[in-house]
Amino acid sequence: NWSRSVHIRIPAAMLGLLVVACGSADTSAPEPGIPLHEARVELTIGSADGEGADVFGRIGGLLELPDGRIVVSDMLANEIRVFSPDGEHQFSFGREGDGPGDLGSPCCLALGPDGLVWTREAANGRYSAFRIGDDDAEFVRSVTQQHGAAGLMAPTTFDAAGLLVDVGARPAEEGGFERTRFHMAADGEVVDTEVAIPASLTDLGSHQVEGNINGQAALVFLWQPFASRAVGAHGPDGRWALGVSGRYEIESWHGSVVDTLRGDVAEGPVLSVEEKEAGREAMERDAGRVGKKASDLPYALPDRRTPLNRIFYDDGGRLWVELSVPHDSSRLGEVWDTEGQLVERLRWPADVRLGDISWVGDSHAL
Repeated sequence: NWSRSVHIRIPAAMLGLLVVACGSADTSAPEPGIPLHEARVELTIGSADGEGADVFGRIGGLLELPDGRIVVSDMLANEIRVFSPDGEHQFSFGREGDGPGDLGSPCCLALGPDGLVWTREAANGRYSAFRIGDDDAEFVRSVTQQHGAAGLMAPTTFDAAGLLVDVGARPAEEGGFERTRFHMAADGEVVDTEVAIPASLTDLGSHQVEGNINGQAALVFLWQPFASRAVGAHGPDGRWALGVSGRYEIESWHGSVVDTLRGDVAEGPVLSVEEKEAGREAMERDAGRVGKKASDLPYALPDRRTPLNRIFYDDGGRLWVELSVPHDSSRLGEVWDTEGQLVERLRWPADVRLGDISWVGDSHAL
């Protein structure tokens, strides 16, 4: 059962990033033997205004240290803040810049096998590592990214050999770009690569539309609201997974072992009135960019959302599959263990988002 939780609010967007807690198994679980747990928010760090360390511009990464302290990266402030397990601010480090120890839009925190706290720097195209002490942090080293997609918000992970796994993009032989995993040594050398999302899926849900921009003919990509998209996840020990949100069938890799995870959810919920209105507004806005109306676009709003919302790994290597739920309903996830078995379901508040920048343990989450 989940025992503690931390909820960190982003005042600028009024979004929640969470740490959750769970109650006892629910006998209404859809399948016998698969427990359903309810999560709740137990601790919140964040203020809507003021100048304190709990006022965040844009949270880019969350991490819990082995001693229970909470680490938060703020991409707008270009600094990393350390809080006690009870949410009291202890110290901050970093400043805007590209020198040793400086930070440029730090995101995607992780604890490396070397015991260092690593952060991906979207603005500097590198990873930097720090040793966290009781009241300060020491810069140790940086590793330069070997691609041009530094701005991706992808989890920082390490493979079974301790190599940093840098998620980026590279040109595909068939055209377009493929999302790629670069395994990097301490000196930045790329030791191995894997295609995480092939080019055929990278643009899934997008459409080429001919239009007019400032009097000039243009061919642009527009995204269909609520369409099926590629969903990917990156976890500890080199684990990674790939699927599409339009069906519950996910391939999960761990070294040479590949598991196919299939769920029983065949379709997503019907779009609510609010979702339909948001979708129509998005289509009108996109069509206006190229001098067209929404009715001119080669796609329409679907009747339903896709079955899957997103997938992500927790700190123990379990894969979470977040299902699409009706508008304003509690979020619902199914958890698959490292052997590819469905072991539990969890429900958590609708205003709390888990995913790439979260930290998720076996009993609570940030």
